[in-house]
Amino acid sequence: DKYCNISQATRQKIFMHLQDDRTQASIALDNCVSPSTICRYLDNYDDLFRRNYDYLPEHLAMDEVRGVGGQLHFICI
Repeated sequence: DKYCNISQATRQKIFMHLQDDRTQASIALDNCVSPSTICRYLDNYDDLFRRNYDYLPEHLAMDEVRGVGGQLHFICI
């Protein structure tokens, strides 16, 4: 980016942190950037995190569980 003041190393670090189970605010705090910057980077990398639903996975688990009020619920993992 021509007018971006955030270093390439910081961008790579943000990208690595986006793969962890952390909040955007904590990632922003650790990298000294705003949470909106993290949100913009997440939008830019959205295609990498999107799953391909054109085929079924190799393993598929299905189960029925009894929920609140005795109703049956179907779970597919």
